[in-house]
Amino acid sequence: MIGHHMSPTPALAIIVPAHRGGSILQACLTAVASQTQAPAEFVVVADGPKAGADPELSEAVRAAGARLVVQPFQGGPAAARNTGVASTTSPVLFFVDSDVVLASNACERAWAGVGAREATADAVFGSYDESPGDPGFISQYKNLVHHLVHQRAATRAHSFWGACGVVRRSAFAAVGGFDESYARPCIEDIELGYRLGSAGYRVHIDPLLQVTHLKEWTAKGLLHTDLLDRAVPWTKLILRSRTLLDDLGTEPVARAQLVLTAAGAAALASTPRFGRWALLGAVASLASAVALDAPLLRGLARLRGVGFAARSVPWRLAHYGVSIAGLIMGTTSVAAERAGLRQPPRARLRPTEDLAASAPASQGTRG
Repeated sequence: MIGHHMSPTPALAIIVPAHRGGSILQACLTAVASQTQAPAEFVVVADGPKAGADPELSEAVRAAGARLVVQPFQGGPAAARNTGVASTTSPVLFFVDSDVVLASNACERAWAGVGAREATADAVFGSYDESPGDPGFISQYKNLVHHLVHQRAATRAHSFWGACGVVRRSAFAAVGGFDESYARPCIEDIELGYRLGSAGYRVHIDPLLQVTHLKEWTAKGLLHTDLLDRAVPWTKLILRSRTLLDDLGTEPVARAQLVLTAAGAAALASTPRFGRWALLGAVASLASAVALDAPLLRGLARLRGVGFAARSVPWRLAHYGVSIAGLIMGTTSVAAERAGLRQPPRARLRPTEDLAASAPASQGTRG
């Protein structure tokens, strides 16, 4: 139970959106309940009535000593997190995904980054750790790349990460919370980071704030997510906001890799006409794109061996290719919007007063 053998962390609420029960959710909630410093509030938001009626979910929440909030509709993690915020009163909000396990000192790190008197950031997020829960290659590759990219990033960020992200309630409420037009796990956290930065709030990356990711990735799932839940919506966000930042995933090196990959693909396509020179050009372009990933590949070799790093190279090339496809699809979609051929989605933000600390702790809860 929360609070057993733990000193309370001042005024910090942990909010976990969940759509089903099971052993992964149980591990996530158990880790929260085992923090060396307990959060002042611990809320699990069931995403819709079906999730709220799941006995495994309810039992996991009860066993962890958390409070269950049932969202009256299935709206995805963006809406679920907003609903969780509206049911709490703490001035610091700590968002945790239901498939990650916090380190035992995560609440301390979260409070130090945002809540403590000496804190200089309005929001902080961390990274996956070096020990993904699933042993398969795709899961190891996906999570370790995330870990290494976040660990090497600059402290100041213009993004956010909902799997392990902390933000002052005042900043979160001022920008309207997560955009609920993102009805599935997508870039709703990145988009929130854009709005926080545009409003003048400071977002930092804390390399010591880490979580273990338990999700099992498949090759199909990885490519689908990178294309439809990352590259396409992220391209749309950049074009609609007319903002291209030197940040995670959009830094100059990443842009250069896309240009080199596109050049390599074009050269490869021209091989029937230009022969071996085109083939050599394609190889040179693609090799140059991979060479820009040398720090990442060295990190993978350090963590899992040279063989693992070598096996990752085709997946890096696939990542560049998927990113280009997403760029084309996203640009085409926004061009259609600007030509009046389709309506752009309207942002669905919560009123500031709904996310402020006026809501009683029991509002919208059961159990």
